[in-house]
This record gives sequence, structure tokens and C-alpha cells, in this order.
Amino acid sequence: MISEKDFLAAYHPDAYERPSVTSDILVFTTKQHQLYILLIRRSEPPYAGKWAVPGGFIRMNETAEQTAIRKLHEETGIGGDVYLEQLQTFSAVDRDPRMRILSVAYIAMIPKNKLNYAPGVGTSEIALFEVRRNENTDIQLCSEEGLILKNEDIAFDHYEMICAAIHRMEGKLDYTDIAFSFLPDQEFFTLTDLREIYDAIAGKRYDIGNFRRFILNRYVESGTVREIPGASRKERGRPAVIYRFDKKKRLC
Repeated sequence: MISEKDFLAAYHPDAYERPSVTSDILVFTTKQHQLYILLIRRSEPPYAGKWAVPGGFIRMNETAEQTAIRKLHEETGIGGDVYLEQLQTFSAVDRDPRMRILSVAYIAMIPKNKLNYAPGVGTSEIALFEVRRNENTDIQLCSEEGLILKNEDIAFDHYEMICAAIHRMEGKLDYTDIAFSFLPDQEFFTLTDLREIYDAIAGKRYDIGNFRRFILNRYVESGTVREIPGASRKERGRPAVIYRFDKKKRLC
């Protein structure tokens, strides 16, 4: 039997075709019960002028996550401590007109008050788009200027990525603490703050009483969320209890 050393010495990497691999980043934030995604307008072919999610090719000395962090900063200016969660690999044969390219997609969840962005490399424009869902579960993206994007308006298979990311976040609401990543201050928030984020991700309004019971039973009783004694904030004319999130006990 050939040894490992001899096998590797005689191995020919060119024996198989090798696809290129990219990392793509879906940046989400929330505001007043609404979910938003950050998109860039491409300034270079392919799909010049089309909207897309940030991303780019993985270098030989990088992991997929390192590439995601680098490209996010290069194309949007977003840096620092960004929470990334791997979504999935997109590998349709014809997903990129240049050549065979696979994409490892990531979800970035950033509170609105920490989302500072500007056009970067290969980007002619950058904007937040509100996620709108209809009864047929179709997803439309609407800018503040009223521009509405559908599947055909978005480069590559990024519309498919966006839909997959939204459905992933929706599905994780009930069994993880994914919503806490969007809190502007995890050390100081009310249940109303948290409910607005749940509303945004789910695309529906939660009943106030049911939501309160859900959070108290799941998070407060376990110690994941703790009430701050004596702290309160006025909401609709009456004081609301302030809570803090214990990151050491997070569920995801």
C-alpha cells in the first residue's frame, strides 16, 4: 500500500476541475417592527447597475468567515464586532455567468444604532431596503425613496439567498435567542423593545400578553434575561421594567 507521504508527493491537483468560492453577507437590521436588509449597487460587470448583497472571492489564506468580514468592510465600511451566522452554501451550476462559483452565505445581524455604512470597493450605491411580505409569501424590498426590488432586479441568486435568510431567522425565533442580536443595548431594554424585533423578523405583530408570557417563561425563569432592580423607563405614560441579557447563557 502506498504511504501517505508518497501519495501526496505524486498527487496532481489539476486532475479535477476546481470551482471558485465566494463569501456573501446578508446584513439585516430592524426598526419599529420592520426588518431591513442592506444592499449594494454593483458598479462593475457582471450585473453592473444591479443590486446585490456584499461579498467576494475567498483568498487562499482565508477562511470563508474571514473573507466575509473583509468584504463587508471593503464594500460597505462596516467593521468591528459583527455577529455572523453561516446560512448555507449556494451551488447551482449556473448561478454565476463568469464561471463555476460556489457561495458560502452568512447572515449579519446589526442593531440599527450601530449600522454605519458607506459605498466601498465595486459599489456605486448602498441603501437599506425594507422587507415586505405578502399573503403569497413573496418578498419585496422597498427603499426609502420608494424603489421596489423583485427577484429580477437583484444580481446573481441573491434574491434566493435573501429569502432563505429571512426564513431561517423566522424559524429560529422560537428556539434560539437570535432576536437579541438586534437589540441596541443588550444590557438595558424593555419587553417592548424586544417585541418590536420579534415582530420585524416574523413579519407579524405578536400579542402583547402572549409575548410577555413567552419571554418570562423561556428567558427570565432560566436566568438568560434578568430584571434590573429599580430600573424603569416610561412607555405610553407608564413605567416599563428594564431587563438585561446574559450573553453567557445564550441559546444560539
